[in-house]
Amino acid sequence: MSHVLQRCNTTTLTRCAASCQSFQYLVAAELRRRYFTTLRWFFSNRAEDFDHLLTTHRGIISGSTALAFLAWTDSWDPGDMDIYVPEGSYTEFVAALELSQLASLDHAFHLQPRSAYTGIKCVRRYVAPTGKHLDVIQSSTANAMNPLLYFWTSVVCNILSPHGAICGFPSYTLNDRALVEDIPSSDKLTLARGKYEARGYEFTRVDSWGPSSDVDSNGNPVFSDHPIMVLDFRTVYRTGPLALPVTRTGHLWVLQQDACNATSPM
Repeated sequence: MSHVLQRCNTTTLTRCAASCQSFQYLVAAELRRRYFTTLRWFFSNRAEDFDHLLTTHRGIISGSTALAFLAWTDSWDPGDMDIYVPEGSYTEFVAALELSQLASLDHAFHLQPRSAYTGIKCVRRYVAPTGKHLDVIQSSTANAMNPLLYFWTSVVCNILSPHGAICGFPSYTLNDRALVEDIPSSDKLTLARGKYEARGYEFTRVDSWGPSSDVDSNGNPVFSDHPIMVLDFRTVYRTGPLALPVTRTGHLWVLQQDACNATSPM
């Protein structure tokens, strides 16, 4: 059965997992396999070392690498990896990354105060052992997902972590569709949009694709007020409390301000 699941797209896997407990175990194992395969694209035989680094410092992967994981059967290879780290653990993360020789520093960016970088404090670019680039990004809060609240399109509102994956707009993203607002154009956004269009994503311009409210009644930032997809890796690999940085409160999916205590909604 495992070789059959390897050919299934993400939507099919979630349907299989919902059918019975046995399939849930098999799907979790397949998702875990895909996760480590994704890490090996960048870190080769040191994928487990990088997984440990992400786990220790509560880092997440977003951007084209997380999207490639969700679009697994489309078989496209991301050229770089965007890693988001909580504000308080960023210094320790980059120090450990360099000390362990998992990557070498290429450039440290000094961000200017402009809206395109809302939610971000610092970016350092590294080169992985495979030659691919890593952008290690410091969130402006204790929640590594905070910068996703300001992303330019729905298609990149996804994360990949040691504990699971999240797709922010599954009904669009998993059907090769993307939402975008009428925002000021820039060379960077034009190139980014062209990259995703070349991979088959169709963009639709809307007035707004974000949640209707910025925060919930407890002051937690709202990630989505629509259903999202949460893929749980721990069904067969329970190594401790799950710490995804998003949780469900009523019909809302929110970013917990104390991400250390974030738990799985599933």
